Amino acid sequence: MRDGDNRVAALILARAKAEADVAASLAREDARENEKPKNEKPAPEKPKAVGGGPREAEVAESDKKVVAESVDDKAAPVDREKAARAALDKIAIMSVGAVRIDERGTVVCVPASSLFDGDATELSPAGVEKLALVVEALRYAEGHAIVVEGYTSSHGDAAANRSLAQRRADIVLEHLVAHGVPADRIRAQGVGPGRPIADNETVRGRMRNHRIEIVVLPIVEK
Repeated sequence: MRDGDNRVAALILARAKAEADVAASLAREDARENEKPKNEKPAPEKPKAVGGGPREAEVAESDKKVVAESVDDKAAPVDREKAARAALDKIAIMSVGAVRIDERGTVVCVPASSLFDGDATELSPAGVEKLALVVEALRYAEGHAIVVEGYTSSHGDAAANRSLAQRRADIVLEHLVAHGVPADRIRAQGVGPGRPIADNETVRGRMRNHRIEIVVLPIVEK
């Protein structure tokens, strides 16, 4: 072979060797790729913060608070109903009075002896404590009208009994209003010896008939 042919052959060999090296390198890369798990997914990129950082955190907390408050508002009627029932149960459990439902509404019946000493028309210290539980129950009676009814036995003068019943009903009403019951939703009525709940011929029966009934009237739909 001539000298020129030798140089051309050397160049061809050198180029072939370089291409072989590149091919080998690519083959090694392919092998490494094939060794990775087929179902492996790239990790998702973390979202980048937008805006002023801490301010966005404050807004997020504010949004959470608004949502929580709205959830509380929706649950409020149920919570209030449960609280009202618990307060009424507490009145019975603490022997403050009896709670019943009749045609008038929800009635809390408290013996006069629990609120007044003897024939007094001023609340006793024990009576003030007992009415605190009644006030707690009435807090959940929003929108309801309330009637405080005073009762006595039929023993003695009928007019005097009605007067005593009215004065005691008025005193209880004033106490309830002073402790948060709206004055425009409550009224007092002295019934006197009417509607007895026990026998007026016995001492025990007459004591039972001397009572205060706090009636929570049902809301009338218009």
